[in-house]
Amino acid sequence: MNKIHLLGLSALLTLGACNTAKVAKQAEKDMRGDWELTSVTANSKGLTINNLFNQASKKCFEGSSWHLVANNSSGFYELNQTENCPSGENKISWHMTEENGVPYFWFKQLNGEKAKNVRSGYKMRVVSITESNAVFSQEIPVNGQKETLLFNFSKK
Repeated sequence: MNKIHLLGLSALLTLGACNTAKVAKQAEKDMRGDWELTSVTANSKGLTINNLFNQASKKCFEGSSWHLVANNSSGFYELNQTENCPSGENKISWHMTEENGVPYFWFKQLNGEKAKNVRSGYKMRVVSITESNAVFSQEIPVNGQKETLLFNFSKK
């Protein structure tokens, strides 16, 4: 009798894991394609964001184009071409994961390296994804406190 209950519990846990993995898979499917990062906002008014993703200011990222390839988790983004913004494609590897039922978008900048050799990257919580819009959030430390940045994307 106990073996039957354990087997049932094991099957239930396996099904639960499949269901939560489906959320991340669906989010990954929804994010494929071409996007524009339309805005980056912070909770605190007046917060200056000078160095997003260790690369450039908020101003450079707003209006940037993101191409997320459907079949191999690769892609790239190009920053807005305003003054003092780096130009060119920034190759990335990206994927979705799920933690406690919440999907997360992960990406790492490749800078000419193979994805398997890059050990650091960026993680953003998926707030929402529709056919035409996506919102991600990321907590960053500011003066000993946490600040939340919102990244608003529009499908091209």
